[in-house]
This record gives sequence, C-alpha cells and structure tokens, in this order.
Amino acid sequence: MLAWKAGAARLKSTKTWPTRLKRRAAERGVSLDAHVLDLASLEVAELDPADLADLDARAAEWRSTRLGYEVDEIIDWLRDQTVGRPTPLPEPKRF
Repeated sequence: MLAWKAGAARLKSTKTWPTRLKRRAAERGVSLDAHVLDLASLEVAELDPADLADLDARAAEWRSTRLGYEVDEIIDWLRDQTVGRPTPLPEPKRF
C-alpha cells in the first residue's frame, strides 16, 4: 500500500518494494515524495482501441469476481521460477 500526502510519503508493505522505492529515490538524489510524484506523472502512451476494449473486459471480469493475487506473492513466485525452484502459482484471493 502506498499512502501519499504532500510532504510526507509513507510506505507500508510486508515485502521489499518500499525499500526499493526509497533506494531509487536516493540513487536519483531526490526525496521519496519527489520520486513518487515523478512516477505518478509519467506520460501514458496511446493505446489501440482493441487493447482498451480488452482492458475494459478484464476490468469488468475483475469487478464481478474480485479475484486477484497479492503482488508480494507473485514477486516471490516469479523469483522462485527464475532460480530453478518451480512452485505452483499462488491461489487467487477475493479482494
């Protein structure tokens, strides 16, 4: 979860992404607030109408099922796959 308020970015997580954001901000020599604002203000490329229709369909499906995965679980799963420890995909959760 990322909770942002001007002048005071606060990060909560059970894993490592808050540390990564803080490290990247430090590497760039900017505050965490500035780094988060930069990430939030990235330009969005134009999407093909077919891609937008696909995204709309996926969003509608998610709204009906509310099933998904915890980001930290997927990161752990991907890490396991890349180091030769194949593990089953985590079970989806209702959000």
